[in-house]
Amino acid sequence: MFVFRHGCFFDKNKKNHQCRYNASFPGNIAANSMIMTETSTQGNTSSERLTSQLEHIAKMARKSKFDLPKDLDDEFILRKVTDFLGCSPVQSIIFAVIFQLSFKDEDVSVNDIAKYLRCSPIRILDYTLDINQLKRLRLIIVRSGHSFFRGFNYQEYFIPASVSEAIGNMDKSMLPETEKLKLLPLLDRIYQFINEREEGNLMFDDLIIDVSSLLDYNSDLKFVKILDGFDLSENELILYLLTCREILNDGDAMDLGRACNKIFPDTSSRFEMKRDLVKGKSKLIKLDLVKLQDGFFRNDREVLLTDKSLDLLLEQDADVIQLNEKKILGLVKHATIKKQKLFYNEYEQNHLNELTSILQQKNFLKIQKRMKQKNMPAGISILFHGAPGTGKTQSTYQIASQTRRDILMVDISDTKSMWFGESEKRIKAVFTDYKKLLASEKNCPIILFNEADAIFSKRKDVDRSGVGQTENAIQNIILQELEDFEGILIATTNLTFNFDKAFERRFLYKIEFHNPDVATRTLIWKDKIPGLTVEQAGILAEKFEMSGGGIENVVRKVEMTSILGNHRASFNSIQEFCIIEARTKVDRKSIGFIK
Repeated sequence: MFVFRHGCFFDKNKKNHQCRYNASFPGNIAANSMIMTETSTQGNTSSERLTSQLEHIAKMARKSKFDLPKDLDDEFILRKVTDFLGCSPVQSIIFAVIFQLSFKDEDVSVNDIAKYLRCSPIRILDYTLDINQLKRLRLIIVRSGHSFFRGFNYQEYFIPASVSEAIGNMDKSMLPETEKLKLLPLLDRIYQFINEREEGNLMFDDLIIDVSSLLDYNSDLKFVKILDGFDLSENELILYLLTCREILNDGDAMDLGRACNKIFPDTSSRFEMKRDLVKGKSKLIKLDLVKLQDGFFRNDREVLLTDKSLDLLLEQDADVIQLNEKKILGLVKHATIKKQKLFYNEYEQNHLNELTSILQQKNFLKIQKRMKQKNMPAGISILFHGAPGTGKTQSTYQIASQTRRDILMVDISDTKSMWFGESEKRIKAVFTDYKKLLASEKNCPIILFNEADAIFSKRKDVDRSGVGQTENAIQNIILQELEDFEGILIATTNLTFNFDKAFERRFLYKIEFHNPDVATRTLIWKDKIPGLTVEQAGILAEKFEMSGGGIENVVRKVEMTSILGNHRASFNSIQEFCIIEARTKVDRKSIGFIK
């Protein structure tokens, strides 16, 4: 059980699901000991407060010493309360007694009820099923525990704040919802409670009550069952749930200071939570549920979910996986990749065939298993390098398609920011997103760093610029992630001479892509423009030394011309396009300071 000083969430726009079943109390007392006839009360019950009706029922139950007649369904006031609460008559009576006693004491025990009704506590326990039904309907909260000093187990009952408010307003729609929630809606609901606390519309004690009640009602969720077993404190539980929700919905980390301000109303609680996390005393750290990282300034801390927590979340609900896939930018599903025929020289073809074979799921799993048995890194890092337009990126796509692996495309420009510390945060988010995919997908996805020289370049002199310090920090993060990397990473680059040696050592496979020779260019021309004769394709291949990307540019211009002119481009036109493309490559000047 969670700690139950509970209150329940309610949504005024939804009706409570009613549940009723027959139950009766034993007894011999005449019906008139409790029953007020409908004719004598109907005139004023419409205006009588529900609180008064509950008080009347509780007093009659006390007068009868909990020995009530079997025909309780005929009692008018009881029927009104039963209809409002959506439970059985017996359950309404038990609720009325707990409601009455709750005004005297916040928590109501079995002994309190027995003393009020002047009957044995064992008599109350006879109605455990009815009490449990009130709990399932979220009309009462049950807290179970063990008293070390008294030496026995106990149960205490509470009336949720939302139930009291519904009764006070005589508004049935304000009663707690009884709809079971999936994991994401559950976390969103808890987030609403926390926002209400931050805005001052909910006391902290009521926040604990509401969250605990909601978790208890959805205790059949695997996530909730496992969470219960962690035995977290109230404060740790709320912080952990907020972290789960924020990271699933908004990113890779959550600011600790902001989270504590959002949850806790007093400075003392905020300080204790931060202190316990930083010093590793919190169960959240001891159980490896969260970890901390430094923020932008010295006193800043960010809370991240560990791999253990991410695995726990992603195993629970397919909706979580779908949500994360939608939120991860740059994700390319293998089913959307169009198959394309590529042309390689013998060296490239042999190495790419070997690599494709290694990345077939059956082989990949065998390799990973063997590497782990020998305490060797289980991940595979690959470097495609060579001249522009030689098919490095497209080869990655085709391998992903053939091995049925999704691609997480890293946009290098998106990982760099003008704000100090933001770039490091973004690169961490890239690997966090990748780990989410790794945990959720059957086939290990590929993380692709295109034009990787922009981020894997040689270290900068940190004394000369803040930019160099930031880029070095990014590289340190990537190198650290690659230490225990278990996935598939492919990096492409045109400038291997600019690569840092520390990165070069971490690439298991390095494949160089060359500009195609005459024979290969002939095959490409014939494939891209089927209308060319073999002789014409040979002429273009011999005359224009272009990469596959250059040929692709010419082919696109040919297609545009045929569309606009409503006729096929002539061979002379194709040669003119080739001259322009080739001249562009020859005349292109270097940009920057590298010569």
